Amino acid sequence: MASLNVVTIGGNVTKAPRLQDTSGGKVAHFTVAINWKNPKTGQETVTFMPVTAWGKWAEAAGEQLDKGSPVVVHGRRQVSEFTKRDGTKSRSTEVVAQALTAAAVWAAGT
Repeated sequence: MASLNVVTIGGNVTKAPRLQDTSGGKVAHFTVAINWKNPKTGQETVTFMPVTAWGKWAEAAGEQLDKGSPVVVHGRRQVSEFTKRDGTKSRSTEVVAQALTAAAVWAAGT
């Protein structure tokens, strides 16, 4: 059976995307703040999700997104393992964008 790795998140950009030219093309890095309510406690919570976009999606992020911009990101989840300077192993999770929507209409609730 084939595996499925699909993620869709919606929230607000925490600061302007960092756009870079690399040997693999343009890449943008930014973080999305996702507000949600814990169904067990009712407490409002925020999750910060790092996002990486490549190519035309990186260019779109650089042109259309800024701090506070509402955005919907469609992509895949990527987990990276690494060793810290103190020798302990750690993991980081990010969304690799495969589509972006600058969500001004979505944010307005229409």
